[in-house]
Amino acid sequence: MALIILQALPLCPSLAIFTYYSVLPHKFFQKISSKYGPLLYLLIFKVPIFLVSSASVACEIFRTHDVNVSTHGFRAIEGSLLFGPKSFAGAPYGDYYKFMKKLLVMNLFGPQALDRSRAIRADELERFYGDLLDKARKKEIVEIGKEVMKLTNNSICKMLMGRSFSEEKGEAGNIRESVKKTMGLLGKVVLSNTLGKLGISLFGKEIRKVSHGFDELLERMLREHEEKKPEKHQVKDMMDAGPALSMG
Repeated sequence: MALIILQALPLCPSLAIFTYYSVLPHKFFQKISSKYGPLLYLLIFKVPIFLVSSASVACEIFRTHDVNVSTHGFRAIEGSLLFGPKSFAGAPYGDYYKFMKKLLVMNLFGPQALDRSRAIRADELERFYGDLLDKARKKEIVEIGKEVMKLTNNSICKMLMGRSFSEEKGEAGNIRESVKKTMGLLGKVVLSNTLGKLGISLFGKEIRKVSHGFDELLERMLREHEEKKPEKHQVKDMMDAGPALSMG
């Protein structure tokens, strides 16, 4: 068994400020991990945080402290679909969390799910290559980031609910904008939780506003899915898998 030495960084007031407000905080964490080691104990706003930057060390931690890791240490934000008590990120460890984990692993990320979605991913990749080739022939400027986001969104949406969103109706653009806002909120959620332990409340209104947009989107998706009236107990995509698993 490898001996892990836990080393604390020298206390520095600018550490927390740089961590939370840096444009690329992962670069900063990578830099200090390279200097001080793969397992660090940080005090940010007097809140203890463990920084793990090694796959082997992370594996040992998940294996040895699986229950503690599963509790997240994450303060759920009430009224938030994305980070609330019913979300995968904010739900406490228990039957509900285990159900969501089973749903994700078996029907989205598991080997069988990936095998079922192979044709979907192949079709979307073919469309992606075709669009790039068409733009190249027309000598048009290509925004690779936008095209890759479209590829990712279409693949995931088809895996989840059997269809992609329309560019013409503005659905795809709304999805991309919502995802972009959500990614921008991740750092703020961490900061909000950290300051919440000190009795300071920040970003709650902004987080709930973005969550409300997702809530409306999912409600519309569920209504459309129910109108299709899929055959009983026949799992076609992840939106069918949820009720099927809950009944099983």
